[in-house]
Amino acid sequence: MKNTLLLSCCFLIAGKISAQTIEEKWNVGAHCGITQYSGDLGQGFYSTNQAVYGFAGFSVSRYLTERWDATLLMTSGEAGYLASRDYTADMNLDYNFHVSLTTANLGMRYNLRDRERIIVPYIFGGASLIRQKITATGKLNNKPLDFAVPTGGIGFNIRLNPTVAIQFQEMYMYTMSDKVDSRVNGYNDSYLFHTAGVTFNLGKYRRMEGSRVGNKIDKCPDMKPGFKKRYEDAKKKTKAKIDMKQKTSRS
Repeated sequence: MKNTLLLSCCFLIAGKISAQTIEEKWNVGAHCGITQYSGDLGQGFYSTNQAVYGFAGFSVSRYLTERWDATLLMTSGEAGYLASRDYTADMNLDYNFHVSLTTANLGMRYNLRDRERIIVPYIFGGASLIRQKITATGKLNNKPLDFAVPTGGIGFNIRLNPTVAIQFQEMYMYTMSDKVDSRVNGYNDSYLFHTAGVTFNLGKYRRMEGSRVGNKIDKCPDMKPGFKKRYEDAKKKTKAKIDMKQKTSRS
């Protein structure tokens, strides 16, 4: 896990990202970050007195409209919490919570500013499929595969060029499970992902006069039915007038 997290952070330092466009509809990214827990054992979000648990992942997103994207984020890592306990309490209860956590997060992202801006904040929401394995025993939870609804949060892209950008994101995940932390007190387990990443647009290119040119340069908007014929007729009339003037001037 440490090697995977280190490798992902190296990608973050070496690369850079951006939001996709109508010409470059697909976008992929590499991400890493820190996972924090909140549930029956305690509130660990933004806590500084807990152990640090990390994750690494990758993303794929698809341009839908000028403001909307469909996104898929896959992560693999760990989560945990160490609760203070009253030593007069039940000694059979485990106050240490540690799981191996794998997630698949599918959602919709809404960009709050035009994509051409350097900094583009966004909000997103959706649902997640999660797999939790209790690392203390090496066994899966009684319900290893579960859903997290809602999953959502905020973030922003820093656009470096039309293809590359840097992304920072806060993702909240409320699971449908309440037994992984060995407590059932009415608060389902939830996680917070502090994420940093690098994303790249995947555009269609073709050669034009020896250079790599995007397809947006080559394409013209489709003409409405009937407009093309009127355009061609007007073009012929204009050419005929020019020819007539030239003949008149010569004579």
